[in-house]
Amino acid sequence: MRVAVCVSFADQRPEVDPLTGEVSTDERSSRLTDADAAAVELALRCAERWRGAAAAPITVVAITVGPPAAEAVLREALACGIDRAVRVDQHGAGAAATA
Repeated sequence: MRVAVCVSFADQRPEVDPLTGEVSTDERSSRLTDADAAAVELALRCAERWRGAAAAPITVVAITVGPPAAEAVLREALACGIDRAVRVDQHGAGAAATA
């Protein structure tokens, strides 16, 4: 059995130009959001609870969509105790391409 948790690759401190409204991001300040960290914790708790009752081993998998820099978010999830991490490469830009 697998428990999947989706985590987002997002800049936690984006800068917005006050004149143009253009948003600039820095991959170095991307980390797990509080909501993502809570989702990871819930997935780990569910897996721990189900491990005693399940006949098959339970694996907790974190998934994110983004460029290679998004692996930093997955490494943080792995440090929390996730068993496996998967990054789906993002082709193109924008929400339509991600979807």
